[in-house]
Formats: sequence, C-alpha cells, structure tokens
Amino acid sequence: MIRQFTTFLFLTPAPAIAATGAIAIEIQAALLVLSVTAIILLILLIRSHQSNQHHRFHLTNTKTALEKRVRERTEKLRKINDQLHEEIARHEITEELLSQTQDYLHSILNRMPSQLVGFTEDHLITLWNSEMERITGVSSSEALNKSLSEVFPEILPFLDDIEEKTEYGHTFYMERIRCPLSVDEKYSNVTGFSVSDENGGTVVRLDDVTDQVKLDRLLVQNEKMLSLGELAAGMAHEINNPLAGILQGTQNLKRRLSKDFTPNQKAAHELGLDMDVLESYLENRDASKIIEGIQDAGERASNIVTNMLEFARNRHGDQAQVNLAKTIKRSVDLILATIEFKDLIKQLDINLTIQAREPVPEIIGSSAELEQVFMNLIKNAYQAIAESPVKIPNPKIQIKIQPQPYWVEVSVSDNGPGIPEDIRRHVFEPFFTTKEVGRGTGLGLSVSYFIITSHHKGTITIDNGPNHGCRFVIRLPKPDCNYDLNLITENVTSYPENLPGIEDIPRRIVPN
Repeated sequence: MIRQFTTFLFLTPAPAIAATGAIAIEIQAALLVLSVTAIILLILLIRSHQSNQHHRFHLTNTKTALEKRVRERTEKLRKINDQLHEEIARHEITEELLSQTQDYLHSILNRMPSQLVGFTEDHLITLWNSEMERITGVSSSEALNKSLSEVFPEILPFLDDIEEKTEYGHTFYMERIRCPLSVDEKYSNVTGFSVSDENGGTVVRLDDVTDQVKLDRLLVQNEKMLSLGELAAGMAHEINNPLAGILQGTQNLKRRLSKDFTPNQKAAHELGLDMDVLESYLENRDASKIIEGIQDAGERASNIVTNMLEFARNRHGDQAQVNLAKTIKRSVDLILATIEFKDLIKQLDINLTIQAREPVPEIIGSSAELEQVFMNLIKNAYQAIAESPVKIPNPKIQIKIQPQPYWVEVSVSDNGPGIPEDIRRHVFEPFFTTKEVGRGTGLGLSVSYFIITSHHKGTITIDNGPNHGCRFVIRLPKPDCNYDLNLITENVTSYPENLPGIEDIPRRIVPN
C-alpha cells in the first residue's frame, strides 16, 4: 500500500498537486506517520520473530536437556527398581531358608527322644518339645509362657542346683535322678545349660533311663540269682545225703517191721514176740501210716531237690530231646513247692489239671528254659485269679498238650478276670507290668517270648480262654518241621474243652 501511494504521488501532475496543496500535505504527513509506523512495526515484527526463534531454540535445548535428564532418571530408576527386585528376591530366599531352618530345628527338637524344656530367669516356659507333651500330657500351647511350678513341678527340687551351675556358663549334669513327684518309679539323666541370647534363660534336657536302671538292677539280681542257684545246688547236694539216709532208713524200718520177712520172724521167735500182735499194735497206733507219711514226704523232698538241681543247672544253651509232659509236670512241682503258691492254692482251692493227647512227641530244645517259661505262665495264672477284684467261683488252671501236624501245641488257660485288649498288646514288651512297684520286673513274659521265639523257633500268643479268662498258646516245632510257624499258624485247630484218649496225664494236681 505504501508503494502504491508513493507511485501515486510521483505520477500525479503538479497542478493537481498544487490544487490540493493543503490536503496533500496532510496526506503526506499521514503517509509519513504511517510509513514510520509500518517501519516500526516491521522492526518490531522482525525483532519478535528473532526473539521467537531464540526462545524456540532455547526451548528446544531445554526440551532436549529435560528429555536427557528424564532418560537418565528413568534409567537410574530402572536400575534401582531392578536392584530392589533383586533385594526382594534375596530377602524372600533368606526368609525361605530361615523358615526351612526353623522347621528343621523344630523337627530336631520334637523328634528327639529327650525331654526339652526352656525357661526364662522368671521361670516362664519358652520351650516345650513333643516328648514333654507326651510325658506330661500338656500341649506346647498350654505350657508356653506358663510358670514351671504350674506346669512342670517335678523339676523344682533340682532348679536351684541347675541355676547355680549354669549361671556362669557351666553345664549341669546329674545321672539317674528319681523324680520325687512321679507316681511311677522313673529315673532320668538331667542336663542343664544356659542360653546366651538377649533374653537369656536356661534349657534342661531329661533323658529317661528307667529301663537302663531296671536292666542294671536285673543284672545285679541275675548275679544274685546265679549265686543263689549255686548255693541252692550246693545245699541240694548236702540235703540229698541225709535225705537218702532218711529214705533208706524208712525203707529198712518198713522191711524190719514186716511179718512176712523171714529174718524178722526168726528174731521175733528168739525174743518170744508175736509178729501178729506187733502188727496189730502198729496199726492201732497208726505207726504204719506215720512211716508211709515219712517215706512220702522224703520222696517229695527228693523230687523237689532233683527239680531244683535240674533247674539250677545252667544248660540253657544245650539242645536235646525234651519230653514236654515231664517238663510241665516238673514246673508244676517246683511251683507247688514254694510257700507262696502252696498257701495261695489252699486259700483259693485252685484246681490245676494237665491234659495231653497221646502220644506226645518229643521236641528239640532246652528243658531248663522251657521250665522257666511254663513256670512264668502258671505263676501269672495263679496271680490273676488271686488278684481278681471279684471272687472267682471254682477257680481252675488248665494245661493242655496237643500234637499238630508240624508242631506240638501247649496252652495254659485260667478262668480269671482276663486281660484287656489295650494291655494284651503289650504283655510281651520288656519291663511292662501292671503290678505294683517292687512286685514285678515286667520281664517274665518278655523273657518267655524270647525263649520260645528265638531259642526254640516257636510262637507264643495270648487270647481269651475258653472260660472267659486268659489263655497263652505255645507252638513248638517238631524235629522234622522245616516250616516257619509264623506262616502257618492261621490253620490251627482250636482246643476242645476236654481231650479224649488221656492216659497218664491228665490228673488233678492237689497240694499236700
């Protein structure tokens, strides 16, 4: 527009210009102002454009720098995030290892056969393993954070000694401590040691050595019994001499009082003595019965001494042919010779019978060991009847011998109170007994089981007897049996109540 206006001024004629002089001057002035204004605006526009370009360049640089910083920060955050993930993974692995280690340690503590109890200085329980739960019947959740005096008072008599010993890092140890508060006779080895952590405290380990103590006592008792057996054997030999003299003298006395003996008739004739009158006198005064009684008593004493000698001989390792009927008869005679059972039979009027199906084959074994087994079973039967809470009418013990195709079967049954199922499962375990402390070792049936199964390759079982009591069944293999009795005892024929074909033995054993 400025260019067109300028062209208009230069191309317009002078007269025209003069005619319009004043107007033209004003127009020129206006045009000048407009030109200056346009130039100023142009300059401002150029400067604004340059300023915009500068700011755009500066913004671009700033954007580039910011983007670079964002990339750097993003990369740094990514690395930090990766490190964090790795740290979390390591932490999870560590936690898993700690959990596994804790479970492993707990498993060790709970699988240990020892009793473990830990407690603080204030005697609050912090550790209570599974063995403690089993022995005391108190669960871990019930015992933790409880006082020792409340949960485990048995340790209190030894607590002062344990704390005094462990206070300076020493270990407390005592062997075969009997628990004074326990109803049963229990012995333990006690070990105590302090725990070196921020909470402190003490851990006590108790190892049950009751079986070991009983076994040691049994060994001592066995030594005593061996010495007593040797003493009894020596006494039996010494008793045999005067006993033989008594029996021989009794036999001579009977012979010299007999009127049928020729030397007696000759001596009586020389003295003017009527033998018939003497015989009548002896019968009138029961002298003959007294002499018979002396002879019978001497023979019984001789049999007892013979049985004692046979039983006292250490022939447990000898294997020979054994007559079971005679072995059982000898066992019964030995029991009946003891004062305890003789009085017991008289008080209870126990009927003991032996029955056998003839012929009874001999087996290979140790007569002395089998006598020990039968004596244990017969004693148990006597004691079961005697200790029954309810009086047993017509108490009886039956011993039956019955040959089977591959073995000889012997049963010892009674009509006592029987044995409950929960106890019956444990009767052959060593040291298991239902008797009071001091009345039984709990080894009779376990030793019998070992003798039958290990030494004689037989079996011994327990079940309900035919008279609702208890019955022990022993199966001993015949010499020609090559089978394992444990594999063929399912087809055993049960005993009839009475065995037919009895000849010598069955008879009633009546105490004198």
